[in-house]
Amino acid sequence: SPFFTCEVGVGTTAFYHRRAVVPEEMAGEMVNLRLGCGANLMGYYMYAGGTNPVGRATTLQSSGPRVSYDYQAPIREFGTLGTVMKEVKKYNYFMNDFGQALAPAVAYLPTTNENRDSLQWAVRYDGRGGYLFCSNYLYKHHRGDYDGVQFALQLPGGELRVPRSPVRVKGGTYFLWPFEQQLNGVRLRYATVQPICRIDDDGVPTYFFFEDDGIAGEYCLAADNVKRVRAHDARCTKEADGYFIHGLTAGRDCMVEIALRNGGRVRLVTLTED
Repeated sequence: SPFFTCEVGVGTTAFYHRRAVVPEEMAGEMVNLRLGCGANLMGYYMYAGGTNPVGRATTLQSSGPRVSYDYQAPIREFGTLGTVMKEVKKYNYFMNDFGQALAPAVAYLPTTNENRDSLQWAVRYDGRGGYLFCSNYLYKHHRGDYDGVQFALQLPGGELRVPRSPVRVKGGTYFLWPFEQQLNGVRLRYATVQPICRIDDDGVPTYFFFEDDGIAGEYCLAADNVKRVRAHDARCTKEADGYFIHGLTAGRDCMVEIALRNGGRVRLVTLTED
């Protein structure tokens, strides 16, 4: 059966005696966490705020607002965009463009997740490729930094370690990284940047990612079908079995252009989160 969520709270209503403000990073982390656990449909509450009609008075009393149902939603009650929109939008774009491939991927959670003090992570894998999800954010609880983090994925073709060298995962960090993905003929072995969306630019498939959370972005490309790789605002190292792109300066000009042996082209653009 499909696994989906009901009322993922990306905002909250304000009561007269309790006026909580939802941090924008909490909204993004909740979506990231649910996707990593296997959810295939994100039911938000509320995505767009509203205004309740004034009805007949009853004896039932509530400490909530009588009319406003704004809920600090991504789209606020009167149509303006809320602070959580920029977090939710990143994941909505991702689900729109990559959700069809993500949906059949099974969720695998390591047993170390049972210890709350361990770094929490998961993998969605469909037998060919997938995504690695990590969350080092816990509402109302301090999360420290984890040093020397490197994920080891046991795949049919052997072990894949991500990233190439251990990194620090800071408290409050959450992300998803792709691995063993086919990008229009290019096999992306892994990347430590988060996918956003895909567009066709004059017939050239262009994939957008962003670098986040203080972890240096890098791409590892397999040599299959690749004729030439050019990197702008990044360094490209040709290796025996592929290409390693690192030293990225994220921004609009940070682009990897890949020429395929069949004459096709693919672009990878790495933006800042902003």
